[in-house]
Amino acid sequence: MAMYFHAHVRRKLTSSHEVDAILLSPRELECLEWAARGKSAWEIGRILGISR
Repeated sequence: MAMYFHAHVRRKLTSSHEVDAILLSPRELECLEWAARGKSAWEIGRILGISR
């Protein structure tokens, strides 16, 4: 539980949107978060109001 809490707090407190030394836009990060929750490209497109 502590590891998940630490990872969550670290993500929230980090000002840059960096994944494996690659800087992501806020939209790219949001898409990755939806994908991590199991959403498909079609579902993410519907949620964000964009095409897949």
